[in-house]
Order: sequence, then structure tokens, then C-alpha cells
Amino acid sequence: MFHGQGTSHKLVRLRAGHTYHMYLQCCNIMGFSEPSPTLTLTTSPSVPSTPNAPTILSRTSDSVTLRWVCPEANGEAVTSFVLEGDYGDGGAFHLVYNGPAVECCITRLEVFVFLCAFGGDHFI
Repeated sequence: MFHGQGTSHKLVRLRAGHTYHMYLQCCNIMGFSEPSPTLTLTTSPSVPSTPNAPTILSRTSDSVTLRWVCPEANGEAVTSFVLEGDYGDGGAFHLVYNGPAVECCITRLEVFVFLCAFGGDHFI
């Protein structure tokens, strides 16, 4: 809520992709006016929030099934998940999975370290 003499006010720390409703009242020494018609505004969407690390659902000697939780989407639906991993040597990460599911089974396991990212129409 804003109380003041200005004719404008900047709202900060709004959440991406959320809808807000506001109205305006004027006041003087006699009291407050009736509220204005309600203004409805929706902030622009943003990239998804940072995900938590994937969790291991099951594993064998040569495979692992991983699952992850979709983080806050911030106004636009998460359309894909990108899972990358290195080959256990601390080297470059390589694509392991790309798709809409929140779990995947990796067979012929060579990948030991995983990076999970979320993307919309493009890859992160």
C-alpha cells in the first residue's frame, strides 16, 4: 500500500508472470474518496527458477534412473528439461537427456556428474 503526495509510484519486487489488482483513492482533510475502478496488471514472464539437483530413483551396475522437480515456472510453462553430465573425468558436460519428462533412465552408464537445466523454446 502506498500513502503519499506523489502522482506516481514504482512498485518493486513483484513476481514474474503474476497478476496484481490495484485501485486508487484520493484524500484530503475531509477523508477518502471512493476507490477508482480496479486496475489489473500481469508482470512479464521470466526464465524458470534454478532447479534442485536430480535425485536417484534406482540404479544398477550400468544404469541409473533420475528424477527432478520442476521449479517455479515464473509465468511461462516449463516445456523441456536438459540434463547434461561429464564422463567422470571432470571434463566437459555432454547432453544426456532433453525432453518434457521429469525423470529419465540412463543406460550403459558412463555419466557420473549431472547438470540439470530448464529451457523454453531453446536450450540453456
